[in-house]
Parts: sequence; structure tokens; C-alpha cells
Amino acid sequence: MPPLPPPIRTLLLLLAATAAAAQSPDPAIPPTIVHHPKPRPSTPATINPNLILIDPAHGAADSGATFPDKTLEKDITLALAQRLQATLQTKGFTVILTRNNSTDDVPEDARIELLNRSRPLACILLHATPGGHGVHLYTSALAPPAAAPDPNAILPWDTAQAPILPQSIRLLADASAALVGIRVPLITGRVSTRPIDSLTCPAITVELTPLAPNGDINIPVADPNYQTRVTDALATALVFWRGHSESSASAAAAKAATPTPATPTPTPKPKPKPKPAPTDPANPDAPLVKKPAPIVRVTPPAEGPAQ
Repeated sequence: MPPLPPPIRTLLLLLAATAAAAQSPDPAIPPTIVHHPKPRPSTPATINPNLILIDPAHGAADSGATFPDKTLEKDITLALAQRLQATLQTKGFTVILTRNNSTDDVPEDARIELLNRSRPLACILLHATPGGHGVHLYTSALAPPAAAPDPNAILPWDTAQAPILPQSIRLLADASAALVGIRVPLITGRVSTRPIDSLTCPAITVELTPLAPNGDINIPVADPNYQTRVTDALATALVFWRGHSESSASAAAAKAATPTPATPTPTPKPKPKPKPAPTDPANPDAPLVKKPAPIVRVTPPAEGPAQ
């Protein structure tokens, strides 16, 4: 085979080099990293009026706080959740826990998706701490939106609670009244404890701390009688909250079903009939034509000679 002419050989070498460069990536150029955004909850259209979701904080390797008697927060919140679940079920509620034992390791995003997807009447987040006295209740520290949000809009993941915050504040008021009724020391506030900011349901955080009714006798948070008093009060508050929510929903439905009265159209006033033109008595078929008055010219007197 005769050798190729230099121009053709050079062209073939360039094509081969280009193909090799395309197949082997340049180590100096980093690969493109695709970031997948977190799922963002949308505002629920309807709620399940008999469903309560309870999130016992921590679990598995995340033990939470450790108490002086070596009790772990994850065990206290789970026991409190199961006690509250049993009480609510006797009152006709369906109750779902985000975890059912101390070894459950449910990622936080999965908990949020469960809470939001289920459209519950309320979400109760349970915590416990060795510091403080009595029960602490919190809502999200987010600010409510200035205007009503679009119900079909996609909400940002980290501020999904903001549109529902007014309902959460009313839920906190109901829970506060029930706990004050059983004479348990109470502190309320606004704290963005995880994962409350990402929830689209009315949500409160309940933090249980030791109880010292006489100032010197300390009742630990793991005490069954203490937990029962708190869970009974919370169940009473949720029964009241269910009735409150059903009344609000009924009022909204009745308002939506009531037709808006139509604005009455004003009746136009009848135009006055024209008066018949006067006729000439001498000729009744001819209109009366008034002759113009004669013009009288007044001649001013002549001025006399100057005196």
C-alpha cells in the first residue's frame, strides 16, 4: 500500500487524537455533581379529624439527654408517647407513632414526610430534659405569613409550618389550659425544635421536666403517675381541639355553600312626558307662535348748552 500523502495523514492523526480525548476525561476537570433538592411538602387540602401523630424524639443511636439515674431521653419520650397513644385511643382517636421501640432509627426527613402525608388533626412532638420544672410547651419560632398563602403552592421545606402557625398557637392554648387545670407548672414559648418548622399540620412540642410539688420532693420524668397526669391533660386538650377544628371547618363549609346574593339592578326612572305645545285658537292644528314684543327705542334727551 503506497504511503498516504502528508496532508491526509496529518488529518487522520488529528481525528484519532480528538476521539481519544473524548473517551478519556481530563483529570483536571472535576466531574459534574448533581444536587437533588429535598422534597418539599405542599399544603394539605383536607385533614383527618380523628388522626393524631406523635413523634417521640430521638431513638436508636441518638439517645438524647441522659438523666441523673442514667435514664435516656429516647426511652422516656417513647414511654410517654405510648401512654398518650393508649389514652387517645380510648377517646376515639387513631394514633400513629413515628417510632415504636428504642431501636427504631427513622431519619428525620422520613418522619416529616409521614407527618405531612397523613394530614393529621395535630402533631405532638415529645421531648424530656433533666433541667427545669413541670411541662414546657412550644410552637415554632417562625413568623406567620403576612398574607394568606396559595393552597396549591409548593412550600419551602424549612418554613412549611409558617402558614399553619396560627392553628398551632390555638392548639398550644388548648393544651396550656388543660395542664393549668391539673396544677402542673407550665412554661410556654416559641422555639424551633426539630422538626417542627417543616410540618404542615398544627404542631406543638411537649417537653417533660421533673416535678417538685413541695419544693423538696423531686418527682422524675419517668414516674408513671406523673406521666399519666400529663398525658390525660393532653388527651383532654386534643378532644377539645377536635371539636374546635370541626366547628371551624363546618363554619367554613357553610360559608362556602351559601350563595352570594346578587346585587340588585337599579330600576331606571321613567322619563317625563313632554308637555303638548299650545295651539292657536284660530287654527287648532297649528302650534301657537308668539310674536316677539316690539322693540321700543328710547332717544336720550339732548344736552343743553353749558351754563
